[in-house]
Amino acid sequence: MRNSYGAAEDSSARQVPEGSSSACDVEDDANQRIEQLLKQQMAVNQLGRLLGSTLDLTELCRIAHREIEKIVGFTNLGISTYDAANQQIRALFIVADGEFVDVSQLPSIPLEPGTGPQSRAITTQLPDIVDDMEVDRARVKTYLNVKTRDPRRTRSILTVPMVVGDQVVGTMQMQSYEPGLYSTVDIPLLTGIANQFALALQNAMLYGQIEQELADRKRSEWQRGLLNRILTVFQIENDDGMYSRVLALLVEATASRCGVFGYVVSGGDLVCPALTCARHEVEVGAGQTLRLSGGWRRLLGETGEARGTVFNDRCIKLPVGGMVFERSLVVPLMQGAETIGILAVANRDGDYEGEQIELMDVIAAQISPVLAARLQRDREQQAREAALEALGEREAQYRMLYAANPVPMWVYDLESYRFLDVNEAAEAQYGYTRAEFLRMRLHDIRPTEELARLEENLHQQRISFETSGPWRHRKKSGEIILVEISSHTMQWQDRAAVVVQARDVTARVHAERALAASERKFRDLAEQLPGLIVILDETGVRYVNERGAAMLGRTVEEVLSPAFDYVPFVAPHSQNVGSSVLNAEDDAAEDETYEV
Repeated sequence: MRNSYGAAEDSSARQVPEGSSSACDVEDDANQRIEQLLKQQMAVNQLGRLLGSTLDLTELCRIAHREIEKIVGFTNLGISTYDAANQQIRALFIVADGEFVDVSQLPSIPLEPGTGPQSRAITTQLPDIVDDMEVDRARVKTYLNVKTRDPRRTRSILTVPMVVGDQVVGTMQMQSYEPGLYSTVDIPLLTGIANQFALALQNAMLYGQIEQELADRKRSEWQRGLLNRILTVFQIENDDGMYSRVLALLVEATASRCGVFGYVVSGGDLVCPALTCARHEVEVGAGQTLRLSGGWRRLLGETGEARGTVFNDRCIKLPVGGMVFERSLVVPLMQGAETIGILAVANRDGDYEGEQIELMDVIAAQISPVLAARLQRDREQQAREAALEALGEREAQYRMLYAANPVPMWVYDLESYRFLDVNEAAEAQYGYTRAEFLRMRLHDIRPTEELARLEENLHQQRISFETSGPWRHRKKSGEIILVEISSHTMQWQDRAAVVVQARDVTARVHAERALAASERKFRDLAEQLPGLIVILDETGVRYVNERGAAMLGRTVEEVLSPAFDYVPFVAPHSQNVGSSVLNAEDDAAEDETYEV
């Protein structure tokens, strides 16, 4: 039964037979129609205000359904979104026979112009009325079956497009079991509701995009912080204690209780300087290693050839202290196509999820080349140490402090600016041999546009120890890298010279630039929202958009000031609107076709 706000037919447009109604009756009908339209418009305006109170999609849909029920009485309602890029229609909200339908498992359906009411409404951007779906059913290629208690089939359907600007963002649809229920009189009402909802939907989706950006940024910053801590351990730890410290950081980051960090030696065995298990307190003693024979590869799946993180849900017993992996993530550390080591964490209280798998992949990708360099350095250092046994103490100290330093270093003449000596790390970083370096000047590893800056720096008054940069250096291959320079003056074979350390900071600078670009993107997105956007921390307001500051009657600078008391302004907007989902009783449900 339609209530006083609705209209199943246009009573004001019906012809009045001669002599069957007075002029007063016609005027009364017109007045009733006007009053009815005014009530509908007031209801639409009220809906707009209510939709502006939340950015939660589920709550927006429930508000729309509740207000439509007030206007037209009981109705089956469906709201769908439209992805224009992929031409897909996806159910956002369905209520049928008073039951809220779980749409999360419903598939999206393709746009099929001219075949179904939703597709027609989207392609024409006009309302669509189906008087009897039993007649139109043969033309609809794709539709969804929704189970409800009522076995009847849908007969009449009213569908209107949700439009923002000139773009269709979805549809709003009312259905009835009675044929011919909807007419053109119902179109303005549902169109007004749909347009109000479309704007709220767009704002909510934009807000969700910003929230996702913030979450991604927070996760990225956390991952970068963890990675920096791990790389710092690689840099400052020169013994096998490095493996234990790196493993401890990763076990903590993944909320695991066990872990293994090892590297592969030439014979194919896995050497594990670090194993730990909170349950049994298994630790490899200082100066000791545990060798696992070739069977260790089963940690990487059945084939043992995985190149990404592997999740093992079977129990794996390690040959030490009764250590058992009940559930584990294992990632190979690769150098090209060769596995040079593994990182494994295990026995997390809950399941390992995508976040932990992503973290393992990111960490492995970043530390694999560092581990490869360290292993290579260790091998070379072992070879050098064997050779240095025949040398004097002074020569041995020189080789360890300078030539074997993992940071590129060189010595240049303070008058001619020619290279006097370089270490192996410099040869590796720049691609020149030592003999080539000794025929070159400082100018030869700078791009042309950097020479004027170099000359200016060289002619400045020097102090004993200096740091500068970043500088643009050119490798033998032509590749440009960014380096930070640390230098100090010294005497080299009775000549005034300068010893230099050149640390490659290209990746760090690019990461800082990417972070700055991400921050600019966030601010640009936030400034598009019509409402108040505030980011708070324990010290006060960290960010406010210009529109939000204007709403508070302040400038952005005033709101960001430590003296600004934000509580009276922000508290009224900080209420969380909850929502509940009513699930259908599947055992009592029967099929009802929800047309699209």
